[in-house]
Amino acid sequence: MTRNKRRLSGPRRAVVMSVMAAAALLPSDIASAQAAPDADTFDWPGDYTVTVPDGVSQVRIVVVGAGGGGGAGGNKGNSNEAAGPGGGGGGGGSGARVECTVPTEGGAEIRVIVGTGGDGGTPGQQPGDNGSGGREGGGSAVVVGGNGAAFAAPGLPGAGGWGNGFIWHGGGGVGGLAAPGAPATWCISDDSETEAGDAGLSGKSGEEGGKGGLGGETLVPQPCRQESGDGGDGGDGGPSSLQKGRPGQDGGNGCVQLNYISD
Repeated sequence: MTRNKRRLSGPRRAVVMSVMAAAALLPSDIASAQAAPDADTFDWPGDYTVTVPDGVSQVRIVVVGAGGGGGAGGNKGNSNEAAGPGGGGGGGGSGARVECTVPTEGGAEIRVIVGTGGDGGTPGQQPGDNGSGGREGGGSAVVVGGNGAAFAAPGLPGAGGWGNGFIWHGGGGVGGLAAPGAPATWCISDDSETEAGDAGLSGKSGEEGGKGGLGGETLVPQPCRQESGDGGDGGDGGPSSLQKGRPGQDGGNGCVQLNYISD
């Protein structure tokens, strides 16, 4: 299913080609000022350290937790086509989001931790096996001045779909729970805005066609990746005799954006 995911508007990465081209035509001191970033975005899992640009007194933080992995579909277990396919895996829950403004200063170091999306589940090896559930995503965090400043909780995984037996239909896997909002998702600032994630949808039973459930979605700022924080879709159940279910999709990685505010 095609998704038309909403996006939050916001500043793009600081160094873009148009700025670089303009800076090349300016004196070196002016060019250096033009190249100073007004925002940094981290949308790949990892542990990063960034130095705050000179003249900055505050930073507006947006933190998105990673999504949970989708469950795998159940295997078709026999040649009795009337029994239908295995059950679809449940979609993973999406990560939470928090936004806030915290004080800082030029030259200070900010630590950024971006959570990894949970792995999708895998089908069983034998006819009629259930699919395995996905894995939980990782939380994302920001540390300013050595103290925790913000944390966004991850989405939970979807359950695997049930395999079908000789005469019964495989049951669909339950969708993953959404990442919780406050207090599990938080920021030290009084102006913090938290938003819980979105629960994944449960997979359909074999009787209903065995489709995997869609993963939850999280509203993210540009230029985070469109899939940042989303739960992985569940895999479809095995469609015909002795066929395996489909694997669940991995959850989207987290994302962190730092928007620098000058004096």
